[in-house]
Amino acid sequence: MSDLKYIVALDQGTTSSRAVVFTTSGEEVRSASVPLPVQFPADGWVEQNAEEIFDTQIQALREATRGIDPHAILALGLTNQRETTIAWARDTGKPVAPAIVWQCRRSVPIVERMKSEGREADCLETTGLVLDAYFSGTKILWLLENISGLRARVDRGEICFGTVDSYLIYRLSGGRSFVTERSNASRTLLFGLESGKWEPKQLALFGVSEKNLATIKPSAGILATTDILGPEIPITGCLGDQQASLYGHGCLKEKSVKCTFGTGAFLLLNTGKKRVRSQSGLLSTVSWGLSVGNDIESEFAIEGSIFVAGSLIQWFRDKLHFFSTSPESEALARSVDSSGGVVFVPALTGLGAPRWNSSARGSITGITRDTTSAHLVRAGFEGVAHTVADLFECAEFSGVTSLNIDGGMSANGLFCQVLADFLDCEVIASPRSETTAFGAAALAAYGAGIYPSAEKAITTFLSAKSSGSARHYQPTITLPERSLIREQWRRALDATIAASEAQPT
Repeated sequence: MSDLKYIVALDQGTTSSRAVVFTTSGEEVRSASVPLPVQFPADGWVEQNAEEIFDTQIQALREATRGIDPHAILALGLTNQRETTIAWARDTGKPVAPAIVWQCRRSVPIVERMKSEGREADCLETTGLVLDAYFSGTKILWLLENISGLRARVDRGEICFGTVDSYLIYRLSGGRSFVTERSNASRTLLFGLESGKWEPKQLALFGVSEKNLATIKPSAGILATTDILGPEIPITGCLGDQQASLYGHGCLKEKSVKCTFGTGAFLLLNTGKKRVRSQSGLLSTVSWGLSVGNDIESEFAIEGSIFVAGSLIQWFRDKLHFFSTSPESEALARSVDSSGGVVFVPALTGLGAPRWNSSARGSITGITRDTTSAHLVRAGFEGVAHTVADLFECAEFSGVTSLNIDGGMSANGLFCQVLADFLDCEVIASPRSETTAFGAAALAAYGAGIYPSAEKAITTFLSAKSSGSARHYQPTITLPERSLIREQWRRALDATIAASEAQPT
């Protein structure tokens, strides 16, 4: 053990902060996870204590590396929940407001105002993103408009705005490095996909100056150093969680596809060095930006973002008390052979792609006196699978015959089979339920100079010993059965949207 060298991945997620230790060849050594509280102070509002984000991440790091000589840690990699927005004091690094989580809908009025001003088309063309409360720029403007005295402090350059990656790096480096990288920057509504820079017109639209934002760096290379464990350790890789998962699956070729089922579900299609403009309500985003000479060269993806996936299982567990632990949900759903005609539209925090309806809320149809908690949970699994199938029917995914998946719900065999049936394609569940940390570690190994290319780094990591083999699921239902099931879903979805439009404002 003493001769081994390590890469440590920090995986800061919505509901937990994790740290995973890998050898430089990609074998997982140990890990630690610390729960992270989420607050819901009002309808549609989702926030966190930014200090807790940092503290839980450091706690996980210390637990995972206990007993390991910190001098044997060659580099840290970082991956993080995206779009979540933090404002902090430049001099102390302390947050000046709660972190506004990516799921939060409090900035919907700002979005509606901008849409009425005709801003949506230009935002989409410049940033690749639809104008939605999901993204960081709207959250920054909400803070500016609602936190007393913040605007004056921003104008004096005293406040830093950033996504979770830049906040953690700032804190880890003791305030020496205020940086981000392209995959995270591309989720803000402030970054130009073509220019690869903060766009002045977008900054003006959302009321922020470049002096308040992080310097954009490559996704791999020395981004900062930290002495949090004693010796100076470089941070050499950083990606938003969904891009880290794309890389961690080895989806480096065009038309390769993955979907991660965490709090939400995120379907990414690699489009290579070409930005593809979706005609289906999907997003264009940066996969990663790597150094080529003195420049940063971006690769791109098409993304379908679903706001509710694993969080639905948490809702069943914590709010309805259907079971004590999330893995029990599969056994409960398997106790019935169907959903009994129940259709569950899991729009608990609105609808993401391709509908992008902020006002939609969850609905359950088809309930009878025979409906049980098992039917509801099974219908919930199906509802999440339907939202992915809606994305798969978009033109951009035409010709895709297999889907790589990971995340907590990928361990659920019933859900994986339902997904294969609804998508009518092979579903391949990774042996690693979380590929985000795996991808971050592999990229950090490349950024630290251990491997000559990003491709060599991930292929080496993927060939390392793993905890098991991938599980493959093939469709088992007929076309008429699938058509009937999907039509029932569409009717329920349309009724949900119609009900949201009928609600008083």
